[in-house]
Amino acid sequence: MARQSSQQPPQATPISARSISQGVALLENLQQQREAKGARYSAVRRDEMDAEIESSAPVYDAFFQERGPQGIHTMTNFSPSEINILWCDVRHFVMKHWNVGSGRKCTVSPRDLLFMLLTSMKHCGSWDVVAAVFQEKAPSFEKRIVKFLNNLHPSPGAQQLVAAGQQFANHSFVRYATDATFQQTNVPAASFNEKKLYFSKKHILYGHKVEVSVLPNGLAIISTRHYKVSVSDKTIFDENLDFHVNNLAKKPSELVMGDEGEDNDGRRAVEWAVIADKGYQGIQHAVRAVLPFKKPAGGVLTFDQERTNDRIAIDRVIVENWFGRLKTLWGECADSYC
Repeated sequence: MARQSSQQPPQATPISARSISQGVALLENLQQQREAKGARYSAVRRDEMDAEIESSAPVYDAFFQERGPQGIHTMTNFSPSEINILWCDVRHFVMKHWNVGSGRKCTVSPRDLLFMLLTSMKHCGSWDVVAAVFQEKAPSFEKRIVKFLNNLHPSPGAQQLVAAGQQFANHSFVRYATDATFQQTNVPAASFNEKKLYFSKKHILYGHKVEVSVLPNGLAIISTRHYKVSVSDKTIFDENLDFHVNNLAKKPSELVMGDEGEDNDGRRAVEWAVIADKGYQGIQHAVRAVLPFKKPAGGVLTFDQERTNDRIAIDRVIVENWFGRLKTLWGECADSYC
């Protein structure tokens, strides 16, 4: 019987680095061609009545023609096809609620405003910079973009929160909770007197503070600019007082809603309250506020005062939870570094 020879399995030919580079370059080229081709076609179904409005996006078209798909992505972090899909999702809502009613109408098309909004969200450390890109004055540009954003995604009002069962457990008359958080930074390259303004004795680190206000549904409605650690929480609140006054004011439809909270200088009839910690003592003179009791020097709090503080802490924890989620999602917000 003939002896069977063992057969060696075929061995794969190793891929060289040059072949890998050529293959990846080919795929990238194909991807760019697909993106360029897809950008010429809108993902939005054109309704006959909206055809003229839908096609009007001169600002977006000018940037696309000048810089192409990559330029749009650089400005917004969205490819042209992704912007088309996003516009498709919000188009009907925007057309129904934007530029309606009496009064002066915005001359910028809704689709261009969406493009400007996305650009602002990526690059807007300063309104001046982004406004200059679109050759507009910063105050007008800021007002227009903020108004469009509020129209696109308005903050839930008191009636909506009540209807959804989203209120603070112990203080139903509170609109939102406010607190400041610490963010570490590098040691400032400055004199000692300047450095110490950034030093936190509590954290034994250099950094900044940012104030955030959070609704009972967990949605943050403002995140302020950063401040030196030496700036007190009350000072930060005072610098943003216009925002708080506007957002705590009761709308006409909310004046008939039940409100059994404390009446700070007769404000209960026209104003909701803000809840904050002990670092905000004094804001009750400017707005309606719920604040914990501070232990008197050399004394102790009564049982009722301790109980009140516990009830406030239970409601105020929502802003602490918001900070926790932020620092869990974005390691840079929580990590310590030199």
